[in-house]
Amino acid sequence: MTHGELMWNKVHTLNFRATLHIGPGAVKKIKDVANMLKSKEISSVLVVASQNAYKVSGAWDHVRRALVDAGIGWTIYDRVTANPTDVQVDEAAALGRHASAQAVIGIGGGSPIDTAKGAAILIRHPDRTARQMYYREFEPTGAVPIIAVNTTHGTGTEVDRFAVATMPESRHKLGMGFGFTYPVVGIDDPELMRTLPARQALFTTIDALAHAYESATTRTTTPYTIMLSEETFRTAARFLPDILDNPEDMRARFHLAYGAAMAGVAFDIGALHIIHAMEHPLSAHKPEIAHGQGLGMLFGAVVRRVYRAAPEVSAALLRHIVPGLRPTAVDADRAATGLESWMRSLGLTETLRDFGFDSRSLEELAAFTWNVPAHRNLMKLAPIQVNPDIVREIYLESLEPYS
Repeated sequence: MTHGELMWNKVHTLNFRATLHIGPGAVKKIKDVANMLKSKEISSVLVVASQNAYKVSGAWDHVRRALVDAGIGWTIYDRVTANPTDVQVDEAAALGRHASAQAVIGIGGGSPIDTAKGAAILIRHPDRTARQMYYREFEPTGAVPIIAVNTTHGTGTEVDRFAVATMPESRHKLGMGFGFTYPVVGIDDPELMRTLPARQALFTTIDALAHAYESATTRTTTPYTIMLSEETFRTAARFLPDILDNPEDMRARFHLAYGAAMAGVAFDIGALHIIHAMEHPLSAHKPEIAHGQGLGMLFGAVVRRVYRAAPEVSAALLRHIVPGLRPTAVDADRAATGLESWMRSLGLTETLRDFGFDSRSLEELAAFTWNVPAHRNLMKLAPIQVNPDIVREIYLESLEPYS
């Protein structure tokens, strides 16, 4: 047991570009946040959430009470779905402008908080749309303050600057991030995560692992990024099975939230590459695919290739899941097979074929993916030279279990 594991049952405050309160009871810090907003003469906020989770988790009870006590009014946009769209960002922003909102509070996982970030920009740019923002048709110059009350352990959006939205008509799923889209304060309270369904707990943790693996193996990685990423793999390997066995295990929830936040900081520094660049068009074409689920279906095929180019870093991370990996390219297949077997043992049994893909449709998806500049630019950061053939091969390999 590490010293850090002895400290899971208290609230810690970590200062990155965002201030993060993490630990059981951290949501009570929202009272201090509300008072801080009031001290800045903020009297109206927009709350962005999905339809039910913000209430079921208990987060809204704390936020509402804090806003009432601080004398701050609110307007709620609670129509965010998984894989949120540009229309949802526009609707949230319009509601916020109508209410003269001076700050935005996102409650939930990556989808509501990402939507909150987009709305925070558009409140400041009333003549612009989310589609224009994500297609880089204008350069935002600011956003109203963003508060992130996170209820999952995977996204990292409570500490990073990035947000993603889907444009359904073009099937483009694009990201953005600016120096002013970091949350002012992020909250990770494992007690708000106890109602997270087991499948979502699995998928969000896989999202964190993909953040960690990609950021540690990009061409722009740093020793700090690698250190944070290894912590993500350690916590996931150690504590994810515990959560799936016992959703009430707050110690395990704390460590998964901590590991996911560290992955958020890691990719905020080191960026991402192949897995996310290929998953975004996947779930844009099939919105029923959860983001972490899509990442997991592609993960093994990507590791098989990246491990050969970055064996030392790959082994340092993946050995927490696949013991005994050697930092040599010859263990690439064993790493990919071991990772996939581990995910399957925990419940990720789907492949792309289960969502109606076949070799022909994946050939078309590969061409689509490569033809989107944002995806190509992301893949340039991979430690291997990515080309259309590699994109096609990864999709095709993901039709069936690699193992």
